[in-house]
Amino acid sequence: MLAKTNDDYNRWTEYFIRSYVERDLSTIFGVGITPALARNFWNMIAIQHGNIWNAESMAKSLGVSGPTVNRYLEFMKSAFLFRKLPAWYINAKKRLVKAPKIYIRDTGLLYFSNNVLKQNSLQENPIVGASWEGYVIEETCKMLPNKIKPYFYRTHHGAKLNLILVNGITPIACIEIKYSLSPSVKEGFYNCIEDLQTKNNFIIYLGEAKYKKNNNVFVLSLLDFLEIYLPKIIK
Repeated sequence: MLAKTNDDYNRWTEYFIRSYVERDLSTIFGVGITPALARNFWNMIAIQHGNIWNAESMAKSLGVSGPTVNRYLEFMKSAFLFRKLPAWYINAKKRLVKAPKIYIRDTGLLYFSNNVLKQNSLQENPIVGASWEGYVIEETCKMLPNKIKPYFYRTHHGAKLNLILVNGITPIACIEIKYSLSPSVKEGFYNCIEDLQTKNNFIIYLGEAKYKKNNNVFVLSLLDFLEIYLPKIIK
């Protein structure tokens, strides 16, 4: 935020990743990982941002074991660099995806690691939709009390929700995140709402207008969701 130029920011970010990600974390957490391996792991997560975690595939690419790559993930998570969003599958009768999704928590670090070095190059980058999804999730999670936990929901038939909020074992809100000014959702979105029986259902998009769709679904901006609706849901 305080950098005078893009070059100043990019230089600072490169030094941060070199010092903190590649060197300091291994010392802090006592995990034996070389700087080169740490950087490769970081870059792979940056590309896979917002995808379902596949430890075996990641381990194979890095030349390490599945348990080892899971340990790397946990120490990056403990350093507040990654968010591991768990899948919701408690009391479910359907076959559901159970592996978590992984996000880089800081959007600036995500952009830098995907070679988005200027604002006007963001729209051309494939990461733009996933980055918006991760940003909405991160800003929402900042406001959640301990009793409310975030999850995502996905069936093996492809029906999915980006984010659900759960109080204890009861889902209380379904949230779909769309990088669009004219958001549309598939039938699977409504199937998920029917599965979870939530009364608070939202589509968060890029526009400012707020309106209601069928099945008691509100389409609204992130700001309206955070300032008006979320406080009422989590109180």
